[in-house]
Amino acid sequence: MKKILIITLFAALLFSEEIMGQTYNQFGTQQNPNEMVMKKKKFRESSMREAGWQQMIEFGLGVDHKNWQTLALDASYIYGYQMGRGLFVGAGAGLQLQPVFFDKYLNDDYKIKQPVSVSIPFFLDIRAYIMNRKFSPYVDVRGGYSLGILSAKMDYSQEWSYGAANEDGWSHRADTYTKNWVGTGKFGAIGLGINYKKWDFGVYYPYSYSYGKHKYTTEIERTSTSGSKTTEKFSDKRSNRRSPIELQFKAALRF
Repeated sequence: MKKILIITLFAALLFSEEIMGQTYNQFGTQQNPNEMVMKKKKFRESSMREAGWQQMIEFGLGVDHKNWQTLALDASYIYGYQMGRGLFVGAGAGLQLQPVFFDKYLNDDYKIKQPVSVSIPFFLDIRAYIMNRKFSPYVDVRGGYSLGILSAKMDYSQEWSYGAANEDGWSHRADTYTKNWVGTGKFGAIGLGINYKKWDFGVYYPYSYSYGKHKYTTEIERTSTSGSKTTEKFSDKRSNRRSPIELQFKAALRF
């Protein structure tokens, strides 16, 4: 009986050491006493943002989800100062391409001749990061001026032949209507996003006071019965009070 008791106690001791070993392996052992601390640090790892001058390369995609008549592709360079780990203030410049698929304000007879407008936006950028963690939400506010350098263009033509000269002495008339659009004007945007290590991923809602310059040109060519021609041109410039882009998705790499 005494031998059985000793064997049982010995087996229980081995079993308890195995259990304790598994427990220590999970929460910290003598071989690796910092394991628990390491797991805690990994879960609460600080951000990679540090105070000082910072640079960013940003890529964006904008969509017109209401009318689906255009979208925007842009790339920007941003340079600024990181104040601690919570606030970034900088300035940026970029290049934006805006393909145009159709214009719902014009009739279907208009044909697209130059399908892409090109502009250069200049802006100030302020980002506030909410947490000092590897994953951190942030709020971004920016505003500036977009300079258009190439217009998208649509045109539409109509012709009339009178057979005999009308009361004004003209036998033929050809009208050409042209619309040029380019993203020139003040603009701004507010965005919400997530920072992960050196990357910022955000969704932006653009707003504008005056964004998009429209130039309508009408050219009328008349031919008389004698073969002589005259041409008249009329132009009308307008500004759009809103951005055609409704949502923007942006990704920025800090370096």
